[in-house]
Amino acid sequence: MAVFISGFALTYVVRSEGRVDAIMVEDAKAGATILKPAGALPWGGYGGSFADPDGHSQRARGRTSPTPSSRGSGARRPGSGSVMDEER
Repeated sequence: MAVFISGFALTYVVRSEGRVDAIMVEDAKAGATILKPAGALPWGGYGGSFADPDGHSQRARGRTSPTPSSRGSGARRPGSGSVMDEER
């Protein structure tokens, strides 16, 4: 089954595959529809997609191994001000 996400999707980038799995379980219990179960991604990494009860598309993505940007309390891309590694 092909999964199409229109518009934009919020993406949670977390530190581990286990946290991706936990997010997917938590959101399914809260009424989200799983669009793509969590698993290995063809380009590397790990993730899955779901739609919240209002139909907004969201993704959870995790790294398969630690990187320098995944250490600490939340790495920020220089100059962007956006958190790249946010725990929910």
